[in-house]
Amino acid sequence: MLEQVLECLPPLDALCILDSAREAVPWANTRPRLDDIEFDVLLSRLSRRGFAIAARSSSMSQAVGETVARERLRLAGIIATPQAALPGGFFADLLIGERLVIECEGYAAHGDEDAFERDRQRKAFLRACGYVVLDFSHRQIVHDWPSVLGTIRSVLRRGQSLRETTWPGT
Repeated sequence: MLEQVLECLPPLDALCILDSAREAVPWANTRPRLDDIEFDVLLSRLSRRGFAIAARSSSMSQAVGETVARERLRLAGIIATPQAALPGGFFADLLIGERLVIECEGYAAHGDEDAFERDRQRKAFLRACGYVVLDFSHRQIVHDWPSVLGTIRSVLRRGQSLRETTWPGT
């Protein structure tokens, strides 16, 4: 089935489906629908087109918005690392350079009060460490990409992705 997805759907749609099937973030304690061995078998069966799409896949994407943002940033010449480890045991949805954190916010992930509060605490800590944190909704990423990209480029032009980060207490 994934083989047909990669051969027939528009590349971004196919990449979102493949990333979802491969999701294997370390803290999730769930088995991916498509593990690394199955992924390698899939790669061996793909056409050049399908292989080119699959080669851009990541098992670290937790949401369609993350995959869409990562791929659109790549097309804009901006490298973004998914689920990058940060101080305090936190992770960035996407990290650009050394300290520009891009958060791809879906409503479901912040639907309860505890999740909302933990998210605010995490972002405050990261900002205190010198990270620049930009939050974008799923809708913005999918339907208003020019605005999202313009904001990210504005931060990059100011060089805010490259300054040193500091850890509280150091």
